[in-house]
Amino acid sequence: MKTLTLICLLFCFNQVFAQDTVTRVLSLTELFQLTETNSKQLQASKQNVGINEARTEIASSQRLPEIVTSADAGYLSTIAILNPNFSWYTNVKTPHFTNNYFLEASETLYKGGTIRLNIKKAKLNEQLAGLNFEKDRQDIKLVLLGRYLELFQQYNNRRIFTQNILLAQKRLADLTKLKRQGLVTQNDVIRNELLISDFKLDLQETENNITILSKELQVVLGLPGTTRILPDTTIAAQPVEVRSIEEYNALAQNNQPAISASRLSERIAAKNIELEKATRLPEVSLYAGDALQRPFLNTLEPLNIYYNAYQAGIKIKYNISSIYHAKDRIRLARLELEQQKTQTIYRQQQAEIEVTTAFTRYQEAREHFTTLSKSLELANDNFRVVQKKYINQLAQVTDILDASTAKLSAELRLNNSRINIINQWYRLQKAAGNF
Repeated sequence: MKTLTLICLLFCFNQVFAQDTVTRVLSLTELFQLTETNSKQLQASKQNVGINEARTEIASSQRLPEIVTSADAGYLSTIAILNPNFSWYTNVKTPHFTNNYFLEASETLYKGGTIRLNIKKAKLNEQLAGLNFEKDRQDIKLVLLGRYLELFQQYNNRRIFTQNILLAQKRLADLTKLKRQGLVTQNDVIRNELLISDFKLDLQETENNITILSKELQVVLGLPGTTRILPDTTIAAQPVEVRSIEEYNALAQNNQPAISASRLSERIAAKNIELEKATRLPEVSLYAGDALQRPFLNTLEPLNIYYNAYQAGIKIKYNISSIYHAKDRIRLARLELEQQKTQTIYRQQQAEIEVTTAFTRYQEAREHFTTLSKSLELANDNFRVVQKKYINQLAQVTDILDASTAKLSAELRLNNSRINIINQWYRLQKAAGNF
């Protein structure tokens, strides 16, 4: 009675859990779309693009004239007048309230090209932020693709373990019948029960892995908390295009975001040299200002009147110390440019290594799949032969258990190999900057 009650409770709990959980079949296209839409890490990288766009606008605003205005009101003390040897002293009646109004406008005509160079540098930094975003986008997509394929693998493992448990339970039933007839020993039955127990432990671990991976993807992709993700099983059968390694290397040199970003950094370093050279040139600007203020203090007795004056002209400013300071800064900027050129060459070499590695691993994965497919055929044939021998009492229980274990191992390895082909193909596309 207690057992029946427990079964009923477990059934009710599973029904409630099933009602709360929504299973969603997620395709690779949807995975990538949700990654770009909801990944917080990717959103932070995209915000950096917006920040650099704002910096470009700030740099462009340096072309606009500067306009300054001010107004003040205050108290003016009584003016004291003293002779040179301080032997005579008197006060002059003074208006105590003061106020001033001031307006000035200025515009830089020439600054050695600094404004123009800063705008170009800001635009290059904006492009660099875009390339860094693209690199982050590909990196995050590849990480989530790995989790997705791992989840796909776990679902396949669950199916394999379930099938093997059913086969082992059927074999256990046959062994139990043979034991009643005195044809097998209790030890044979126990060994088969132990095998079933091991399969169930593996199945439980697989279920836990499915729960963890599904939750991780659900959180990162911004899906509802009750969503349980089911991979699209058709991806293993989808045809893929494979090019030659020479084509992939050419694609990588032109399309890899890291290489493009390094080349762009070279251009920024070159702009830094021009900016440092510009500091040795004079700055020329126009200015105009108007002031209205009181009292008038340029008479012996201050007058409580407003006086207004304006001025306009051209201003030339030259930093003489730049003659000797700029030389070292220019040298530093040139060294940084040379370093960046070296970084670009290194990045190109790394791209070639990455493409070669990814291409080799992809070919290896396909070869492994072919080999493991043949191994599974042999394992299945061996299992069938041993099973028939065992039924006819021509093989021991250890033989059937070994054959079952070999069959399970071959199935798992082939399943992992099939998933690895997909994974290595996408890694090859990323190495080529085609992801």
